[in-house]
Amino acid sequence: MSAPGTHSAAAMSEGAAGEVEEANATVGAALCSGTVPDRFVLLLRDVQNDLLALAADLSAVGSDGSGRAIDAAAVQRVLAAVDEHRSEPVPTDFAVLGGSTSAVGLLRLARMTVRRAARSVRRLEHGGAAPSLSCAGAYLDALAELLLVLAFESELLERQQLPVGWCGDGSGLMDLTPIVPRRETHAWLSRRG
Repeated sequence: MSAPGTHSAAAMSEGAAGEVEEANATVGAALCSGTVPDRFVLLLRDVQNDLLALAADLSAVGSDGSGRAIDAAAVQRVLAAVDEHRSEPVPTDFAVLGGSTSAVGLLRLARMTVRRAARSVRRLEHGGAAPSLSCAGAYLDALAELLLVLAFESELLERQQLPVGWCGDGSGLMDLTPIVPRRETHAWLSRRG
């Protein structure tokens, strides 16, 4: 018979591992979209390797597994990447509407999944079920910030390029206004009877 709480800790760690794997798959989908700026590709491949290792660590919570892949150095690597790739602060109202690039949307989706995984890991840490994963929550928090920065920077880079053959409104020019929902843009919806 297992100790009280053991099964729930195992279920929680498996759930967190699944969330980390989901984030990894979303980062992979962004990379496969072909719209991730080249300068972010190697960084995101490293992130994927970290996420695979973290998912394995989370799956092994409660076993007598030795070392952990995510340590303070991994957290510092991600924080350094945030500083390196942030050209300007991400606006608090930065939002993505469909139609920009798939990479931007998928990086934002990966960020949301990473944040969910971070909350699950924090519950494991605070419950005492995973004392060996002390850096995992900090890593995921830093990664969520990095994914937001990369999504924003990808959006900025996309706005600097005009697609070849774009016809748009017939003038050959593309509307490069910020992709942020505005209520006044959709005011006509509320006036329709």
